[in-house]
Amino acid sequence: MKILERLRKRSPPTRSDPPVMRADLDGPPPMKTTIQHSPFDRVDAARDERNELERLRDEARYRRERLELYRARLYGGRAVSQGKLRELQRASDGAAARLRRAEAAAPRTHPPA
Repeated sequence: MKILERLRKRSPPTRSDPPVMRADLDGPPPMKTTIQHSPFDRVDAARDERNELERLRDEARYRRERLELYRARLYGGRAVSQGKLRELQRASDGAAARLRRAEAAAPRTHPPA
């Protein structure tokens, strides 16, 4: 009630008023948490790594195919931009390089046949 009265009167807080906690600004009080490691954490990490490699493979294939389609358009005689061709080439090269780095850093699960 005191807070509402003070807001209505637009008076500054007095020392007798308790501090007002705003939940939306302060958030919940910090809690002590311990990280529980389950036996499935390694499995989850391996799955995430495989998913990341698959995503990089998909991106590299997509960029390579876009470049090939644009080159085909160039050879077909349609008007094309050399700037866009260079941009697609850089994007394809970058995606391929990211994939190579990820594959080199990933541990081998199966020996090469």
